[in-house]
Amino acid sequence: MSVTVDDLLNLAGRLDDEPGFDSPRERFRRFLVAHVTTPALARMLIEQCQHAPSEQHHRALQDLVVLTGRFLGFDTAFGTYAPLAGAVRYDGQWQSRTRLHIVVEVRWDHLIAPGVESLLRSASALAATSAGHGIRAAGLCVVVQPHGGRNRIDDAIAAAHAAVPLSTIALHSLLLLADTISAGGALHDDIVRMIDSSMPIDFVVGMIEKAQGKTSPVPGEPAAAARVDVDTPRYWITSVGPDHATRPEEFLELVVGRRQIYGIVGSPASPHIVKRGDGLCFYINGRGIVGHATVGSLVENANVIRDAHRFRQLVHVDDVTLHTSDPYALDPESQLLMQNAGNSPSRVTQPLVEIPREIFRALTNPDKPVATEDAAAKDAPPKPPTIGASRRRR
Repeated sequence: MSVTVDDLLNLAGRLDDEPGFDSPRERFRRFLVAHVTTPALARMLIEQCQHAPSEQHHRALQDLVVLTGRFLGFDTAFGTYAPLAGAVRYDGQWQSRTRLHIVVEVRWDHLIAPGVESLLRSASALAATSAGHGIRAAGLCVVVQPHGGRNRIDDAIAAAHAAVPLSTIALHSLLLLADTISAGGALHDDIVRMIDSSMPIDFVVGMIEKAQGKTSPVPGEPAAAARVDVDTPRYWITSVGPDHATRPEEFLELVVGRRQIYGIVGSPASPHIVKRGDGLCFYINGRGIVGHATVGSLVENANVIRDAHRFRQLVHVDDVTLHTSDPYALDPESQLLMQNAGNSPSRVTQPLVEIPREIFRALTNPDKPVATEDAAAKDAPPKPPTIGASRRRR
């Protein structure tokens, strides 16, 4: 299947809740039902949506996640994209032959509300309408990029003491379950029991990954990254690209320097996430390192920055130092790491690359003048920048 999500969206039209057999939404969904017939195809399209997370890609991914229930053995039904006045809203529904009916919600981590009111309301309404027919109801929240917000959902579920089972699952785990069932490694009834009993699904999936030997780091990334103590600060090079019509340098000055907020556009497939106390080196393709900062807390309110949904993580940063007019070239080791991670100006998602503390200190040392990458590429003699005057605290 060579068609892409962008091709589908261009052919179908703008996805919204307009009713009608020939509406863009219904055309798009009919194509998915007819042609996305394997977990591998669903995964490919889902990953494309994650790499270009506009509102349209959000909606396409929502439908793809709902459709993935077919590969778990459920009958699936699509929901709505936006809340409807006076109506119970859901992203989709899965129904099992064992008479379990599941309300599905799809959420991005940084857009997660603190509670689970909408999921509980939808699942409870479904339970009320199906109680007389011997059908059990449950609610399942699929978290696209599970970081800090995932814990808030789990805490809210525990505090709700709901009369219906409520569960969460990471999108990564959902896709692995679909692959496992398709390969005959698990049964539909196993999934039903996990959801019906509110079992920690991700924990079970983690054991499946270990049994299948799929817990090794992503190729090209440091093997020790997955074993680092969570309390130990880690150090990263993060690529900064243009933000709409704003150049990378302007984005750093206006958003990072003045507002002390930074959005990380990293690959959803990468296990790397930053945490409080980590160090960031800001890198611009073709120029070099143009500043650094320390990671503070996660941003709780996604409205603080435009189109926050396109960021994998949104964090407050401290100790910001920018020198956009005097960039530092990467050392050979860091250059190799960036190349192996696939860094290029044309990529929508730029890599987040871990570096040793010693390299981080060298790249942020104000007493170490280094030529810019542009100058090095042209084999021109390096001109030492005036470091002390150019670096400034924002």
